[in-house]
Amino acid sequence: MAVSGGVDSMVLLHFFQRFAHKRYDCTFAAAHLDHGLRAESFAQAESLADYCQQQGIPLLRERRTPRRTHRQSSLEAQARSTRYAWFAQRRQSDGFDAVLTAHHATDQLETALMQWVRGTSVPQGMRPLKHLTFEGVELPVVRPFLSVSRSDLEGYCRHYGLPYWEDRSNQDSGFMRNRLRSQVLPLLRLENPGLESTITEHTLVLQQEQDYLRSSMLAHYSQCVSPRQDYSQAENQHPCQEATFTLHLQPFDLLHIAIQRLLIKEILTDLNAGVWKVFTTRHIEAILHLSVSQNRKALQLPLGVVITKSKQGLVFRRVHAGEVSPDSR
Repeated sequence: MAVSGGVDSMVLLHFFQRFAHKRYDCTFAAAHLDHGLRAESFAQAESLADYCQQQGIPLLRERRTPRRTHRQSSLEAQARSTRYAWFAQRRQSDGFDAVLTAHHATDQLETALMQWVRGTSVPQGMRPLKHLTFEGVELPVVRPFLSVSRSDLEGYCRHYGLPYWEDRSNQDSGFMRNRLRSQVLPLLRLENPGLESTITEHTLVLQQEQDYLRSSMLAHYSQCVSPRQDYSQAENQHPCQEATFTLHLQPFDLLHIAIQRLLIKEILTDLNAGVWKVFTTRHIEAILHLSVSQNRKALQLPLGVVITKSKQGLVFRRVHAGEVSPDSR
């Protein structure tokens, strides 16, 4: 399981130390990747190692600086990608079944709010189980605490007197999540003190509805798009610089607009090897407008994605840096 040393992950570690064998009939190990981004991170990693040794908990530990996987990715995203790639490598070498993370209901609330503010996707938050792929290795990610609030985890931590180490970056207002946490959520909780529970229920409903819509979209994908390359669950992959996808408008025009939007998102995700967050609802609507436009012939999007209109339909491709596409502004 992923253990950063914060309150939530230490509770996860302690909980599974108590119940892994007798309740779940499984074994586990703590996994800690130190990115070396904070002066105190090495000392905290040492303290975590001492704790695990005292408790007889196996610890997988390494120090690895985040690697830049895309020019527009944030440091936070780079660290996350590096961390999960390491988990995938350890799964391949050590043979464990899944990685557990301590994401909780307050994280879910913040994530859904960030998705809504950024406009990159339907605000459905994180899933209790998600299958990722890193460099060809499948990595099931399990989040058992998504219905538990941070305040409940803090209460557990106090009750058992667990050690934990604060990450000073959680107070850095340069991160959007921290700004929402300190400035926006207190105001929202005045209107609804049970906000975590409300969002937890709503995100589950949205996830189920999106699963149904996506299954409907995939049933039409092969009829509307050529070729088919599925990178939708991939992480830490290199975008396909030479790949092209053609969206055939005749069958596409017959679909419900909700399916059309999901189909366009799938093409963009496949074209960019799983990278989606830079695209917004505004980009989707621009592509829909291009599909019915009588005048406009091309559209340029982030990540060097260019969409051109031809007799065959809309052609999606990635251009090299410096390549100019006519009529794409």
